[in-house]
Amino acid sequence: MRPIFLTSATTALGVIPMILAGTGLWMPMGVVICFGTIFTLPLVVTILPIAYWKLYAR
Repeated sequence: MRPIFLTSATTALGVIPMILAGTGLWMPMGVVICFGTIFTLPLVVTILPIAYWKLYAR
């Protein structure tokens, strides 16, 4: 799980300059990338292993 967290963290932090630039094209895209990765990180770390465990428990 560490590689997933580190990749998501570097992606979310890497687009902060795009958000701070405040341009019409780069700021919205940076916001979507940043908050999308922050939102999906707990889902991937918790929901995905539980779903895999439930589906392949046999």
